[in-house]
Amino acid sequence: MSTTPIDHVAFEHLGAVYFSEESTFGTTGSNLRRAAPVGDSVETTATQVLVDAMKLSPVPFDAVTPMAGDKGGTVNFRYYLQPSATLLDELGTLPTDATMPGRIPLRVVFGGESIPDVGTQAATPTSATAFTVDSGDGANFPAGQIIAVANTSNGLEVAQVRSRSTDDLTVYPALSGTPASNADVIQMVCFYPTRTNSRSMSVSASSRNAQRQYTFNGLNGGCVLRFERNSLALAEFSLNAATFTGPSSQSLSVARSEDPAGSPLAVRNAIVLLQAVSTTTRVDTAVDKVDIALNFGNIHLTSLTGTLEGKRAVARGEGLVETFAKITLEMPDNADVFTWFDAGTELNFTLIIRAGAAASRRHVVVMAPQCVIESIPERFKGEGNLTKLRVVLRAKISEQCTGTLDNEELAQAPLVLALG
Repeated sequence: MSTTPIDHVAFEHLGAVYFSEESTFGTTGSNLRRAAPVGDSVETTATQVLVDAMKLSPVPFDAVTPMAGDKGGTVNFRYYLQPSATLLDELGTLPTDATMPGRIPLRVVFGGESIPDVGTQAATPTSATAFTVDSGDGANFPAGQIIAVANTSNGLEVAQVRSRSTDDLTVYPALSGTPASNADVIQMVCFYPTRTNSRSMSVSASSRNAQRQYTFNGLNGGCVLRFERNSLALAEFSLNAATFTGPSSQSLSVARSEDPAGSPLAVRNAIVLLQAVSTTTRVDTAVDKVDIALNFGNIHLTSLTGTLEGKRAVARGEGLVETFAKITLEMPDNADVFTWFDAGTELNFTLIIRAGAAASRRHVVVMAPQCVIESIPERFKGEGNLTKLRVVLRAKISEQCTGTLDNEELAQAPLVLALG
């Protein structure tokens, strides 16, 4: 008697991956969405605890067959930060999970997603920070939302809605000038950390051998945002599973498919706005490197009863007295950062990755509306023997939005990631 080897290329290298957000913890969502993670970045581990049964025996090495305990697992992958395939102006089409599947893991780990509707126009501009949008469209731009506004000289410029009154919007930082009448106001898909989070997702994967398919359920965890020179902007996810099924036939198609989302954005010609929150103009700051560490605090709630493999839900429960985001900058020597540190000045940090023509430019944006330098800037010798600084920013709950807050968690979010 002999076993039969099954030789097939692993789905991590050649296969198909599907995402779904779960409406019931641990149960695959009704609509699996074909996803497009970075090739060769998917790593999955299916685990099951084995519980030893230790029984007394007079014979040495009389081991007993262990009992099967709870299942679990991990799923790690990288995913490009890709805007919607269509520019979200007033004629755009709202993305769905089918057309922008990268929304699913971002929404699950952040907890909050804001995209009330497509864009509009600045019907009555009054200044570089205030304008009235088309009648009835103001509700689609709550305080805290990241948008882009057309400017005759600079094309689309990124800003955050700081207050809304009916259709009147006030934005920060100031645009380069007062928008022209009927200037485009572009919507973005915004992700922000919620105060509680019970979202979970499933990841299903198949190699070309349709009999060896896996599904991991009850996933949540965290991600790291990567912005490196000569690379594409991406998020690196590390998720914990409540359970798994497979290997088995699960009716997952392995037919070739095109990624429906917009193209990834290269990290080139980036802009960093680093300035006191009281400074309304745009201060583009020379920065060599940006690292953003996010503290999601997502965990599985464990219990003896009423559980799926010992887990009964997802919650946000760890590290909640700490900052949500630490932003580490490496930059040329700069007197301002020492002044800000000594004075405890609260700062706005905005990283803008952009690509395309001015009128149809696409963006990946990270904004920490209110942060402080948490320790004295560290001096070191850098490239070309030039003096460099390492500056660590600690994001705080934002108090920069005013007026009626349509979505308080978005308006007060310590960090917002926007794609559009």
